[in-house]
Amino acid sequence: MKPLPASVRCFSEGIALILYGSKMVENPRLVVLTYTLTRNVFAVAFAMRCVPSCLNRYLAWLLPAKWRMHQDWKALSGFVIPEVQRRKTMILEGKEEHSPDLITWMGQNGRTELERDPQVLATLCGSVAAGSTYSIANFLCRTLSDLTSSLEVLEAVRAEILAKNAEIGGRWDTSALANLPCLESAMKETARLAPGTLIVYSRAVKQDCVIGRIPLKKGQFMTVSGPGRAMDPNIYEDPTTYKGLRFCADDKIKEHSGAGKWACPRRYIADMAAKILLIQLIDVYEFSFVGGVPLKHDAIHEFLFFHPDNKMQVRRRKDAVGISL
Repeated sequence: MKPLPASVRCFSEGIALILYGSKMVENPRLVVLTYTLTRNVFAVAFAMRCVPSCLNRYLAWLLPAKWRMHQDWKALSGFVIPEVQRRKTMILEGKEEHSPDLITWMGQNGRTELERDPQVLATLCGSVAAGSTYSIANFLCRTLSDLTSSLEVLEAVRAEILAKNAEIGGRWDTSALANLPCLESAMKETARLAPGTLIVYSRAVKQDCVIGRIPLKKGQFMTVSGPGRAMDPNIYEDPTTYKGLRFCADDKIKEHSGAGKWACPRRYIADMAAKILLIQLIDVYEFSFVGGVPLKHDAIHEFLFFHPDNKMQVRRRKDAVGISL
């Protein structure tokens, strides 16, 4: 099977629920749009990365994916704009609906008229779908690939998941998801070795310093190399080797996704979404590489990604518990 396309379809359904709410996602066309729009956005973006920037505007006109993307934006707007207008009318009439989704939240809590504008919200929904679906799916597939390459780590993670499931009687919540140190360590190790990008943006300088004869002031922002720290042998022992349990060992290094206003705003959603699917996959299936050859990371410029055509062998485990989240 091809893990990336399969996981992207799965995440598309979850992202659609978060964006539009349970009533709207009952329309299968809207869920399909969330998936196809994301696919076409990335097809255009990757194609434009392969040619000099001066040719991008000409290449875009020749790409079928570009025109499909425009059609998807138009169709998505046809769903979202009338719904936003309906919900705004409900609020004005005092019939406010309570639904934990993006367009409801923005309609009720948007600080300006622009933030509550139907066209702006339609664009926001498409942008969030495109920006989150593939990034989470890429991370999940890389984590799964790394676990498959290290059976000892995979078995430790599986044992932890099954033990936690028995401990909580199969009733999973956010607290249980946040208390899986082996799984979280494996995910952090994958993120260390294969981050989404090799360049880390908007790092804040904590104190005045000089780097490479360049004076930097406290509070100044800069762009840094991700591997510069991730592959530093002074920080990580044997940094080029995958050690999935590195971050739950006794001498573990504390890692997080930023803090305060510099933290990744969607880190909790991405983390929980990836954990939920990984837990179910690890419980139900066994994985192996085709021909026993581990998968390599692909890259375009500074971006690392799991290739959509990568294949893995999958079979159902006979002693699967059937965890439901």
